[in-house]
Amino acid sequence: PHLAESFEMITDKYVRIVLRDGIKWAEDPDGLFPNEYLDVHDVYFSLYIQGHISCDNHLFAWLEDIRIIDERTIDLYIDGDPGTQEHEPYAPFLPAISLGILPEHYLNQTQLADGKTPDITHPSWNTYATHCFGTGLFEMSDFIEGEETILTVRPDCWRLDPTITSDPDLDWLRRFGDFADSPDQLRIRIIDSYLEMQTEFEKGYIDIVDISDNPWKRYEFLENPDFVVQEDLGYQFSFIGFNMREDREIIGNRTSCPNDPSMTFCLAVRKAISYATNKIEMNNVVHNGEYVINHWPLYPKMGIWCNPDIIRYDYDLNKAKELMIKAGFIIEDFTPSINGYTNAIVISSVLFLSVVYFIYKKKKKD
Repeated sequence: PHLAESFEMITDKYVRIVLRDGIKWAEDPDGLFPNEYLDVHDVYFSLYIQGHISCDNHLFAWLEDIRIIDERTIDLYIDGDPGTQEHEPYAPFLPAISLGILPEHYLNQTQLADGKTPDITHPSWNTYATHCFGTGLFEMSDFIEGEETILTVRPDCWRLDPTITSDPDLDWLRRFGDFADSPDQLRIRIIDSYLEMQTEFEKGYIDIVDISDNPWKRYEFLENPDFVVQEDLGYQFSFIGFNMREDREIIGNRTSCPNDPSMTFCLAVRKAISYATNKIEMNNVVHNGEYVINHWPLYPKMGIWCNPDIIRYDYDLNKAKELMIKAGFIIEDFTPSINGYTNAIVISSVLFLSVVYFIYKKKKKD
């Protein structure tokens, strides 16, 4: 979304993307292309590599065709199931194209005999593998393999150009600030010893470390005001599902509720279980309240794609009780109810499901 100014779904199988103007590439390590700007040829090249040369080309089987309209506009044609004659939509195509764009001007200097396929044996590919560059805020100023990388701020980077970042759709200042007090250089070290890394961090020799594999140390830092623990939503979540086979005596019982014929018995019980599950309490007890409760059948990371009006089953014992009564259960005294089912059976189901929580885990960046 940063490099693209807009995208338009012409149909559910055809999308048009317009790139931002004025996005300058960092200079390549060989100094051959000092004034290159991002264009659709870079996007086309990157998607072509993913679909035809990359080891992960199967992840782009949905991309049927790419067509360049002009220097800033490119069209993608989608077929979610290439095995059928019809063209199918493919919902995850947007996160699939959220990838690093390759510099076509540098990597596509020679092609194979067909005149189309990039020659990946060209020396530029090996150079790029260890001295990569892009359109971002930093460029690589020094690199020692296995030891450290030094990144320096690019003064001509588009992220420092207010004529670009003033776009209200970017909401740049609120999201990133103006970089006024930011450092000009970052030094990224590789330290094999976890103990050495942790010791240098606690002494102040290192500003940021990854302690995601050490939750206890992380909890210690959370309680210490001298440290800040950073976090981010990831493409991962856990959920519980109901086995709705009809041979399941309660969850699969599709007869109407005795006290509400508009609802099936199994639906009322499932809703009651959902309302009776205290996800907030589980989160607080098991995860110190740090996980995010997810109401959608997709990642919260997908933002606007998560329907804001989706049904939410927040903890509400009164609603759970109402639904159980609709299903014909007597809640107050656990009296046996319809079809020989007892309240104890259903309550035990609730207790069992309470152990299996559907809360979304934050991916930590410590």
